[in-house]
Amino acid sequence: MQKAAVGLDLGTTISVAAYVDSSGQPQIAAHDREQGLVPSAIFFGDHVIVGNDAVDLGYQDFESYAEGFKRDIGKPHYQKRVRLCEVPAEVLTGFLVERLVQNVQHEIGPLSEVVVTVPAYFDERQRSATQRAVALAGIKVLDIINEPTAAAIAAGYQHLREMSDQAVRKILVYDLGGGTFDVTLLEIEGRVFKTLATDGDIYLGGRDFDERIVDRIAQSFLNKHGVDPRCDPADLLRLNALAREAKHALSLHDSFVVSFQHAGLIDGFTLTREAFEQAVAPLIERTAMTCQSVLSDANCQWSDVDEVLLVGGSSRIPLVAARLRQETSQPVTLAEQPDVVVAQGAALYAAMRSEQRFLDSQSQFEVVNVNAHSLGIQGVDLATKQRVNQVIIPRNSPLPASSTQVFRTMEDGQKNVRVRLLEGESENPVYCSSLGQCVVHLDPSLPKGTEIRVCCSYDASGTITVTAQVPATKASAFVEMRREGFAELEPLEVWRTRLTIGENASAAEDESDAWIVDASLGPDSSIGDLLSRLDQIYAHIGGRAIESAVPTAAVSTQRLMRQSLAESRTLRRLVDMLNKKQALQTQPKERMQMQGHVARARMAWDQANKLYLHSCVGLGRTCLQHDRDGFIDDALSEQLEQLEQWIRERVTSG
Repeated sequence: MQKAAVGLDLGTTISVAAYVDSSGQPQIAAHDREQGLVPSAIFFGDHVIVGNDAVDLGYQDFESYAEGFKRDIGKPHYQKRVRLCEVPAEVLTGFLVERLVQNVQHEIGPLSEVVVTVPAYFDERQRSATQRAVALAGIKVLDIINEPTAAAIAAGYQHLREMSDQAVRKILVYDLGGGTFDVTLLEIEGRVFKTLATDGDIYLGGRDFDERIVDRIAQSFLNKHGVDPRCDPADLLRLNALAREAKHALSLHDSFVVSFQHAGLIDGFTLTREAFEQAVAPLIERTAMTCQSVLSDANCQWSDVDEVLLVGGSSRIPLVAARLRQETSQPVTLAEQPDVVVAQGAALYAAMRSEQRFLDSQSQFEVVNVNAHSLGIQGVDLATKQRVNQVIIPRNSPLPASSTQVFRTMEDGQKNVRVRLLEGESENPVYCSSLGQCVVHLDPSLPKGTEIRVCCSYDASGTITVTAQVPATKASAFVEMRREGFAELEPLEVWRTRLTIGENASAAEDESDAWIVDASLGPDSSIGDLLSRLDQIYAHIGGRAIESAVPTAAVSTQRLMRQSLAESRTLRRLVDMLNKKQALQTQPKERMQMQGHVARARMAWDQANKLYLHSCVGLGRTCLQHDRDGFIDDALSEQLEQLEQWIRERVTSG
């Protein structure tokens, strides 16, 4: 049984895990040198590294480094190029979740479920993608909660026990994080946190403020030396780090001394808070306009707001509070811990949702959310014959919410009805997000004109479900939701093997932790999922056997594996060297020639990596065939037998 309720704040730049302790208070899981504030950065070397260490290594090898992927989660067909592999944002997020879960487990022991926060303006596709990412890490999502709502819960929780009246208060939560911006108007009455309206911008956050500083430094360097340091990916990472340092310093001081080196050259100047504020003023003005939009959606004025609560690290910028105070005379308050308040609220919400009663009756509360985007279906305007988005659940509707639409079969024996679901405000489907097709499978004996009622619902977390019924027969129809752009994801262990070099050869991991069969797999899983899991176990065993005595039949495979690993490492160093040479080329012709050399080296490196992975699988399979007991312990053997049994059953039934 899980010993504590856990909440995860998966930020663009910083991620935090929190849990509720035995006294009902939220605590930050800080079992790392980041003290709980884990940079959302991943480096793939001999093993997967997450956090500050990943950032440090990214300066040396940017092609093995990934950050900022939260903005891209849920994008159809988006993949981040890492080590010549195209990696989905969900996979990168899964590795981040894995690290956060490890931090929590060091303090409270095993856990199986969490509440995850998302920007309030995330659409259904992004929410579903976040759930998939957490599932990749082997953790169940108890619920999803919007980040501003979580922040309000954490800020108001300490007052719940002291409440003696039911006074209604309206709080505007201004959440300016590292990569996204949300604003939510909440009405708090007693123990009920009710969202009235929400809006946001998933492409506005602290990173955009950093870019203004980066541009200022780069332009100064270009003016002085005629060279743009942003052309070097490694130096661009250093520029971003310097910009973050400057931004934080200018939140406390009036100036910051900038000093930066690139290509053996150096430039320095003093950046004042006034100059910084001039550069970012348009961004802050965008946030103020979004605040006004939220108030309008809720039919409220600034005078109706009792307090403005600032959360998110970038809300520390003094100009933020100054700009909002131009709109309201009510308190504009910076959260006590703006970097962790969202995770704390998520943990409290998890405690409230859990069946294990982590909170006593005096600490219980209720949350009512709204949908950030309208849900519609694609139809045809009979007058213009043009496709239109017919909104069935308007944005800012209290959740859960549902709407039923009536469809009729067009012919006798019709086998299905297809309904395309859209999310967005425009009447033109082109400007909406297509969630996919809802396919209602019907009894083929139904006559033409049979009525089918399709009910589309947002649940409390903003996730869509679809049900259907045929009134004539009082029977439910089977509904299949075919999401667009959501490819089947391979397990994290497959990606770990694919993206690391020599990890298995030197790993000293605890097998009982690293090789538990994915809880989502079972006898009904697809044959592809089961075979992928089998291959990753073979690869794990093969990787550990690279320097071991192996059966005679496996010697040639082991030799090939060693050769491909050595070749991969050599080619990686070659790619790094060529990249550095390319960055130093100033003539277009030489630069293009060097690009060709880099491309060929990358292709060779990619082939070596693939050969290494395939030989890992082959070596593991051969070792097990000839000496099963010599290469796996009883626990892994039992898991492997279960997996093989499921595969046999699927093959027999298929």
